[in-house]
Amino acid sequence: MARPIEFNKEAVLMNAMKVFWLKGYESTSMADLIEATGLTSRSMYNVFGSKNGFFKATLDKYYEGLIGPLAKLEHGEGAKAIRTYVETISAMEPLNGCLYVNTLSEKNSVEDDCVRKVMRHFERLESAFRSKLEYAKEHENFTAEPKLRAKQLVSMLQGLAVYSKINFSVEEQKEMAQDSLRMIGI
Repeated sequence: MARPIEFNKEAVLMNAMKVFWLKGYESTSMADLIEATGLTSRSMYNVFGSKNGFFKATLDKYYEGLIGPLAKLEHGEGAKAIRTYVETISAMEPLNGCLYVNTLSEKNSVEDDCVRKVMRHFERLESAFRSKLEYAKEHENFTAEPKLRAKQLVSMLQGLAVYSKINFSVEEQKEMAQDSLRMIGI
């Protein structure tokens, strides 16, 4: 009878996520993942099925880190919820931009199921922004078009993620985010 696979899945996914985040999907080899996680290739294939399966699991792990701020956005009201979300995201220490934005920039190399997973997140984020802006329009003197401003907010955050790949100053990111919120009227 085969021995059960024993490893700390949390640590394995965090280490694999860092490799994918720093190197990108296409440039990450199975050897890189073996080195970062300490797993054997056999264990990786038994647990995750493929490099894509492993990557998909790391995208899920990455999402877990986004759930808290996103839940606060979805359950908050109006412009304050948006400001809190943007302040939280812009204050995070970037490792190498945003794993989701990086994934979209490699969409020709990444399998469709991973791209769809990332797109669902951005659609959910845009929907939450639109909902908060509609509330702000009705209750908080917000005068702009909620649908357009929601798209601009998502674009602004994606732009900050790309910018953070070349400039790691959290203070500058926070300043740029605040200025973008003012330009959007929040």
